[in-house]
Amino acid sequence: MSNRPTSPLPIMERSSSPQETPDVNPRGPVQLANRELEATRECERQVGLNKEGVISRIDPALSLQQRSPSNPSSSSHRQSQKRARSTSPSDGTAERSRRSGGSCPPSKKMKPDTSFAWTAASRAIEKGLRPELQETLRLLRIYAVDIEFAKSDLLNSAGVPEFPEAEWTNVLLGRAVDLEHVLREQYPLGRLNSHGALVPAKLETSSDWITAWFPVAAAVAYAFPHRQKELKDYELHVLELFTAVHESLQQRVINYDRAVRRRIASRRDIMLTDHFDLHSMMVQYIYDTGASAA
Repeated sequence: MSNRPTSPLPIMERSSSPQETPDVNPRGPVQLANRELEATRECERQVGLNKEGVISRIDPALSLQQRSPSNPSSSSHRQSQKRARSTSPSDGTAERSRRSGGSCPPSKKMKPDTSFAWTAASRAIEKGLRPELQETLRLLRIYAVDIEFAKSDLLNSAGVPEFPEAEWTNVLLGRAVDLEHVLREQYPLGRLNSHGALVPAKLETSSDWITAWFPVAAAVAYAFPHRQKELKDYELHVLELFTAVHESLQQRVINYDRAVRRRIASRRDIMLTDHFDLHSMMVQYIYDTGASAA
């Protein structure tokens, strides 16, 4: 066995060129855990604010994206955040929209204009009207600002009376309601005539008028509570006319009623019971043998 001395291992010289080092987070695992815990808490805080109604649904995601290091804050990011907040509805608006069945409430831009040519003359005349007519005008203006929202809110109210949905628009706008349409809603399948055939309901007799009038009076009184006495007095007026004429002339009383309600709908300074020209209209539609249907 040879006793030659072993030569030492050669020493590796350090290279002056930089060597690649593994990509290690200088903060270490503790800092990463703290950062993840902070992000989790921030997420929970944003969700809590959303549930309390302080911020909208889109705000938590935008806030977390802004805090993320991969999405640094920039002018374009801030602009997109502003656009998102401006287009997202406020919590109060969303809540009113949900209650009203999806319709949005009237915008501030839809407020009645007070610079119309007729505004001054209308206000001067309105001061001389009775309180009932002034209240009617006030409610008509409120409903007309956004008729679809007013109608949607009315249909979702707790005490709304049963009434054809299409005729509610006429009620809220102060137009004359089609009593024959209301009558047909009471008999959706029609009625039997003298020959036993099923035909659509038609407004022909005092009984037909009463059947149609009661739902109309209830609907108008629901939207205009101050008009209950006016509606009751007018109802008695028409019923007296039915009893004062022969059965063969009841259609003329119906024509008279239609003409009166249309006249009232075209004016805002008279009521159903005002004797503005009721006598001349009664002569034309009831007692004149040459009267024709309205």
